[in-house]
Amino acid sequence: MGYEDDCTKFTLGVEGKKISGFHGSAAYYLFGLGAYFDWIPSTRMEAKGGDGGKEWDDKSDHDAISKIQVQGGTQGIQFIKFDYIKDGQPKDGPVHGFSDEGVTFTGSFEINYLEKEYLVSIEGFYDEDSNVIQGLQFKTNMNTSDMMGYDDGKRFLLATNGKKIIGFHGYADKHLNSLGAYFITLPPIKLESQGRRDGCIWDDGAFEGVKKVYVHYEKSLINYIGFDYDNGGGKVKKSMHGARVRFVDMMESLW
Repeated sequence: MGYEDDCTKFTLGVEGKKISGFHGSAAYYLFGLGAYFDWIPSTRMEAKGGDGGKEWDDKSDHDAISKIQVQGGTQGIQFIKFDYIKDGQPKDGPVHGFSDEGVTFTGSFEINYLEKEYLVSIEGFYDEDSNVIQGLQFKTNMNTSDMMGYDDGKRFLLATNGKKIIGFHGYADKHLNSLGAYFITLPPIKLESQGRRDGCIWDDGAFEGVKKVYVHYEKSLINYIGFDYDNGGGKVKKSMHGARVRFVDMMESLW
């Protein structure tokens, strides 16, 4: 839409994200355009691993995960414990599983949430005969832990693209049998406006998504731009920027 000859090209895009809103600057013409990017809505991932054990659930009402502790023996992981941040305050999580057999390994992994570090995935292995998780490895957006336990058995992965883990659930008795996670969507990313910053600065904010884009151009310039946003619950919010009067005339003819 418009012209590309004798122009400076720019791109608004972030890999793995969708555009949920726009901002920029405009007067009689459109001078600059920026965007908000957001991930696809989050999901709850069911527990993976072996059968058996009693169900436990740390829930998902946390801001972040601050520390993970694991203890294991010859049969696999005996217990796991997560410490959380809730409403900005530390929350000591409960122990899941426990065994009085000999301890052969322990592991601890701290997450620096104050520096915006967050947990993104967990790789694990479980024994299909004993139904006990053998080993776990944790990965954040900044670091990866050592393998806590043994990388023997059937492999599983807890991960969802573009989301972070804020809580856990699973099954355990004398050992940890299975592990699941709660994921939430990461905050929208605002990509700065590209082009000149003349005219009036505008910012539509971020929405559930973008349903339609309108562009009008003449004499090698874009006069105005408009968007239909998904405002949730089936509602649509319309926004327009640039030569407003002519834009309204065009929109009314389209509606």
